[in-house]
Amino acid sequence: MPVRNRIVFSAAFVACAFAFGAQQEVSREVSKTLVLKPGQRLRVENKFGPVNVRGAARGDVSVRATIRVAAEDRAQADALLNEIRIEAGATADGARVATVYPDDSAQGGLFRRLRRNNISYSVSYDIEMPQSASLDVSNAFGSIAASGMNAGVQISGANGAVRLDDSGGNAGIENRFGAVDVTRHKGDVTVRSTNGAVTITDAAGLANVTNGFGAVRLTRIGKTTTVVNKNGEIVLDDSGPANLSNSFAQVTARQVKGDLTVNSTNAAIDASSVAGAANLRTTFGKITLRHVARHAYLVNQNGEIDVEDAASADLTTTFAPVVVRQVKGFLKVSSGNGAVNASSIGGSAAVQTSFGQVDLQSVTGEVTVTDNNGGVTVDNAGGKITVKNSFGSVNLRGAKGPVSVQSQNGAVSAQLAGRGCQPADIRTSFAQVRLTLPESANYDVVASTSFGGIRSDFPLSIQGELNQSSVRGKLGQGGCSLQVTNNNGGIELLKGR
Repeated sequence: MPVRNRIVFSAAFVACAFAFGAQQEVSREVSKTLVLKPGQRLRVENKFGPVNVRGAARGDVSVRATIRVAAEDRAQADALLNEIRIEAGATADGARVATVYPDDSAQGGLFRRLRRNNISYSVSYDIEMPQSASLDVSNAFGSIAASGMNAGVQISGANGAVRLDDSGGNAGIENRFGAVDVTRHKGDVTVRSTNGAVTITDAAGLANVTNGFGAVRLTRIGKTTTVVNKNGEIVLDDSGPANLSNSFAQVTARQVKGDLTVNSTNAAIDASSVAGAANLRTTFGKITLRHVARHAYLVNQNGEIDVEDAASADLTTTFAPVVVRQVKGFLKVSSGNGAVNASSIGGSAAVQTSFGQVDLQSVTGEVTVTDNNGGVTVDNAGGKITVKNSFGSVNLRGAKGPVSVQSQNGAVSAQLAGRGCQPADIRTSFAQVRLTLPESANYDVVASTSFGGIRSDFPLSIQGELNQSSVRGKLGQGGCSLQVTNNNGGIELLKGR
């Protein structure tokens, strides 16, 4: 394809040739006027040059085409200039304008003969047409710019930028190896592109974009946004409901007026101000979510999760920490080999992890934690606390509901701060148990240990035989169950201040 390679860079080539006085450039203009009724379509077909189309309050189509040829001598340039034609005429549904280049398929064709002589050529269009008619443009190796059409636009481009401004109706754009830019469109927009950035700003309808190897940026989309991209970032700001898919580049979404769904791989997700629910999935990248009005469902692999201000949340990740703040309803976290830190949870909290610390603060409802090889801290929980762990300490502060701890090889410290009966069942081994109770506590106490003593700040009414490793009796008036079992560690019943 040596001729087309020269054509792509024809402008730079001609400028260079004139600088050295090596080439001759010739040109001619072709003007056409076509009748086009409201609701009809104008079809424009070109390659090797830009196409500019404007909609106006007129009843016909004004076409101005400029043909340029540059060659090493004037005779060669004139020969090719005369072979390039502009066809314009009526069709069954409107009108057509097309560039016709000489046939190069036969042996000895003009382009074939001139290919070795450093020939460059282009055809550019400047077209004005009725706003009420639709437009269909096809171009290659040249840009396409259209503005002011109200009845819909179809654009097919290659190796050139595409721009659509101040338009209406449905817009369909296909392009490759060039950027696509749509601004102030009153209808739906569909873009299919590769190897070029896509930007849509102020679109009143739907936005549907498929792209690869280029960024996709959308701002102020009136209705639903759908994006499928690869190897290019997605940035969405102010849209209706959105469904975004991507790989190997970050997804950023802000001010989504509905549900947000993101499916990504090998990249981060950053979302905020979602009026509906958020369903976000990725791998090997951090997920950050801020201010989601409804449920947050996040799944990550080998990436951190950070959530703030959600109605409720269900979070899953591996090999990375989870940080959660201000969830109005329930919280569920399933993690592997990562720490979990959550605070200000308005409902229940259920956390499962391993090889990571769990730290929960200010949980209104019930707390359930399962952790292997990690410590657990629960501060100021309003409901029942159930903890199962191994090889890590358990620290409960300000617990207002029943407490159940089953631990192995870890110390347990629990402070009960509720009113009335708070049943407690604590079991561990190879570490100390310290249980702090209110001064007015009333419990039926069953405590036993081996290789460690039992100490109480409270007077106990002992039932049965008194010994250092096993106690059964009443604290205060009794009536509430308190069971503490420890192997190879001491037990302390402390009075709260």
